[in-house]
Amino acid sequence: MSRIQLQASVSAEMEQALQMREDKVMQALEMAAPVPQSFQQAVTWSCTSVLQAMQSGRTRQTIYFYTGDGDGDVGGELGSILAYTEQFAKTMAGAKLLEGGKVRVIFTDMGAKAMCTTKWGDLPEELVLDYFPPVLKGSSAEGDGLRKLKEMCDAKLAILVGPTQIELPAITEYLRLSGEAGLDMTVVMINAKLLTNTYAGAGSSMKLFKEIESTLVPTVHLEQLDPPDDKPDLNSAVVTRFWPRPFSVWEENPDDPDSVDGFFLLDIKEAEAPAPIEVVTLLEASRDILKQFAKKKELQAARDKARRSAEKASNS
Repeated sequence: MSRIQLQASVSAEMEQALQMREDKVMQALEMAAPVPQSFQQAVTWSCTSVLQAMQSGRTRQTIYFYTGDGDGDVGGELGSILAYTEQFAKTMAGAKLLEGGKVRVIFTDMGAKAMCTTKWGDLPEELVLDYFPPVLKGSSAEGDGLRKLKEMCDAKLAILVGPTQIELPAITEYLRLSGEAGLDMTVVMINAKLLTNTYAGAGSSMKLFKEIESTLVPTVHLEQLDPPDDKPDLNSAVVTRFWPRPFSVWEENPDDPDSVDGFFLLDIKEAEAPAPIEVVTLLEASRDILKQFAKKKELQAARDKARRSAEKASNS
């Protein structure tokens, strides 16, 4: 193959890649979950998605929220979701769909509940803060713990804040009790990590986890992903989902002519959120295509300049 033929082949491949990229964008934008432009918009869209899912019979839902920001006074996982949980819970407490039903926010322990009781100040009448009683692995709730779980079944909406593998037995009992009572209660888990140690969770815990996991619908997902330290030339990404729209992967790139509010849509997924390594792969592919596009523009500019020079020389 001659050099001219090789250049033509490479150019055709670049054109095809760019056209595929453009076609994919146009098709996916219609169904993608957009990136919220403010914290309040994120909360509003979250509430709308949860309520829509409730109306469709999804009574066990999950929310994943991570934007890299947190509460300066509270560290760890709770600090990263505290402000979001507060606004989400207070907004849901006023939702007409709940018909004045109680919204119960359930923390992992008494300390977290006490802290938020102070930090959140005055609460809507329909909003109650609570915590899970301890229930040992492999056993059922009894005594005061059982009575407390039964009392918490009075909610129209139960918001579980950062539940972990430790709370798995209590959550299982809670769901069982509400189900046996035939109550119309929706459970939403925020940033749940119900199985973090597969070795310690083997056996009965694994069974409980799988039973619960199979019933959960990921209603809301908003996640900020920064590139790895060894790939500084990549842009950041945001993964979004607001049910019933699919998981959507956006590249933060305001310089891209096809970006929407500063974000370029890379991919959509129906079943589950992409793993971080998948997002990095998408960012790398986008970077490479843009580099090829930039080289093509430079080459075309050089050719145009050479042509103008040749025309000027021939006319002089």
